[in-house]
Amino acid sequence: MDWSNFFSTLKDIIASVDSIIGILIAFFLGLSAWKKQLLSKDKYDLSKRLLRSAYKLRDAIEYVRNPWISITEQTNAAEKVGANIEETQKDHNKSIKNVYFVRWQKIAEALSDLDTESLEAEVFWGKDATKAQEHLRSCVKELSVNLNYYLNMVKEVKVDFDVIYDSMDRDNTFNVKIKNAIEDIKIFLEPHLKIKK
Repeated sequence: MDWSNFFSTLKDIIASVDSIIGILIAFFLGLSAWKKQLLSKDKYDLSKRLLRSAYKLRDAIEYVRNPWISITEQTNAAEKVGANIEETQKDHNKSIKNVYFVRWQKIAEALSDLDTESLEAEVFWGKDATKAQEHLRSCVKELSVNLNYYLNMVKEVKVDFDVIYDSMDRDNTFNVKIKNAIEDIKIFLEPHLKIKK
């Protein structure tokens, strides 16, 4: 038996196995890095969508709170809800109810978008994702309650007109609440809006 050939062959086999192990390690490390990159990208994309949905809801709230209601908007609202235009022109309260019903559809649509993104966010981040939205959702409820009391002329309850109407005053308590609610969501999403390499 030629020991030099044996050791030479053994050395080649070990070098080959060593190379294969190196390739496998590199492959699995690369695969792991690729998975982390994909997950990071998914979280980044979801964060953008969730924040966009929050902004859409903020804008819908602003739209509903617009104090200006034109005759044209009242007529268009009556058409959209299928009401008799002549009758609603005679009944101002009914006309205003129609306007707010139509306006509220933007909030309903924005909430639906936010709910969709929130479900996926809860998969990634758990209940923390929904907690970050609590203040914004609370603003929607507060607006809904005050608007409902106002439109149904509930006299036993004091309606907060600073909630119903956007006075464009930056110090308006409700405007500040909405701004802070959006900030809560931004703060929660900020770490996920950066793609890690």
